[in-house]
Amino acid sequence: MIDDLGLGDIAFAVAAEEEGVSEAEYRSMARMSAASGVGATFPENVARLLPPIEAMLKQGGRLTATATPDMPVPLTSVIGFAMYPDLAISQLQIALTHQP
Repeated sequence: MIDDLGLGDIAFAVAAEEEGVSEAEYRSMARMSAASGVGATFPENVARLLPPIEAMLKQGGRLTATATPDMPVPLTSVIGFAMYPDLAISQLQIALTHQP
């Protein structure tokens, strides 16, 4: 869980000033960067994972990740998950939710 109770606004304002752009432009750049990273890492799950991440970057609030696998997952699965991150998302039934 990530809670942004205002520190994100300060961080975005400082980063935007350092880049010489508005805060809205910097937030947009951050969302585009997140979309690129999530899309490259989790191509099969990007449509499900990206909206809550983008909402968090845009509005702040709380981003919660939950894992609810149907059955216990052996520790040795970590090796496969490292090679196929989308497999981890599917088998662990990872979900992201955003609350403003």
